[in-house]
Amino acid sequence: MNNYGIVYDIKNDKAVVLTRDGNFVMIRRREDIFLGQQIAFDDEDICRLGKKYYKFASIGVGLAAVCVLILAFLRIMPVNIDIYGYVAVDINPSMEFGIDENYKVIKAIALNDDAAKLIGDINVKHKPIEVVVVEIVKESKKRGYIDAKEKTDILISASLMDENKKAGTNGNSSFSDIDKLLNEIEREIEGLDSNIDGKTLRIASEVREAALRYDISMGKYDLYLKLNKLGENISIDKINSMKISDLMKIIEEKEIESSAQGTKGSESNPANALIPEETADSEQTPKNIVTPTPISTLVELPRNSQNSGAVSDSSAQPTKDSDHRSASEGNKILKLKHYNEQQSLYSKAIRWDFVIENTGNSYIDLRNVKVRYYFKDDYKNINFAVYFYSLGDEKNDVKGKVYNIRQSDSSHKYLEVTFEKGSIPPGDAAWVFGAITRDDWTEFNQEDDWSFLQGNSTFSYWDKMTVYISDKLVWGIEPY
Repeated sequence: MNNYGIVYDIKNDKAVVLTRDGNFVMIRRREDIFLGQQIAFDDEDICRLGKKYYKFASIGVGLAAVCVLILAFLRIMPVNIDIYGYVAVDINPSMEFGIDENYKVIKAIALNDDAAKLIGDINVKHKPIEVVVVEIVKESKKRGYIDAKEKTDILISASLMDENKKAGTNGNSSFSDIDKLLNEIEREIEGLDSNIDGKTLRIASEVREAALRYDISMGKYDLYLKLNKLGENISIDKINSMKISDLMKIIEEKEIESSAQGTKGSESNPANALIPEETADSEQTPKNIVTPTPISTLVELPRNSQNSGAVSDSSAQPTKDSDHRSASEGNKILKLKHYNEQQSLYSKAIRWDFVIENTGNSYIDLRNVKVRYYFKDDYKNINFAVYFYSLGDEKNDVKGKVYNIRQSDSSHKYLEVTFEKGSIPPGDAAWVFGAITRDDWTEFNQEDDWSFLQGNSTFSYWDKMTVYISDKLVWGIEPY
């Protein structure tokens, strides 16, 4: 198994996987596959379309954008259980685990390639986090990430979600509970080897959110903030690649130096740590601008895309039939599923990802199909980008344009997605993923958007996006 990725969607005998190198691939479905799972697979598992592999670049707009999309998917794997908090483990590999209120793992997130391989081979789901961390350390020793002959610092950091800060699982302060958990993990891993030294940090949620934007673990980001306070100017990229032992050594030396000068730096307090401002001139500009949000991770879109520009006022008129949850043109029947990765109401990118399912008994020619996503926004210049098209080339075969809806009170605009080529066989589907952004990268407010879907953890049928065949409404409800 020489490839690793996250299962993004499943349909019939196929699965769409986002790989660590920024590609979407379609593989043959295995019995053990589930949504959000991190899997390993061989090149032979990738489906072929004629003589061509079902393999597509995720974003054709530059390496930075690819990094953002990978981060977005790896950090927002669908789960149906509320996340109580996060625990990050930095050995190099670096990884993060989402835990429930009983401190059991419900989500695993690899922050680098080594971690992806490690997590992929260990069953961590529903295990106590302290047990998982011990297993990770043991496996890291076996694979040579920890040298038994050298002193190794392992950084364990934890952060609670905002709503969980006041009351803990036992009615006590949740901060007290999480500190006890960190102390227990520290004792467990230090008991494995005399050369292992556990370092623990409790991280404020706002610091973790900032770390997400910079594509770094929350623990290493906290060390970055502390080094900045101590006057040590080290880039985030360099810190991300350094061993914890080396970082701790630098911090110790700087504290001794500051103490000798009578200006000892204050102890790191994540809750009060200064988070660097994001400015155009900043030397520490984050690699990923953002989408979810954070996940605020944003998706980098082309400023001068052929599909971007001013919003058109000459929109096609709404159809009269406005309530077709599943309709047909002749014997052509289709349904639409949508998954919104951008769960935050305020986001710099609107994700319009959808799957069209052909539930009829004849081919659907996508050249006759239009899909509309309705949103509310007064901004004029909006950019459009496509990340993945399962039936062709996402750069050339999918087009998008934003139209004004002057007569509508509930939705000012809609994005219309059209196709240059592609057809869906009976019983099959087409996957199309993409986003729109404002030209100046300011945020959308999605609260009143007709098509905004919040709370879904995977693709689900959504009738507030509409589909047309030959300009006839065949799916969804128009907001008129």
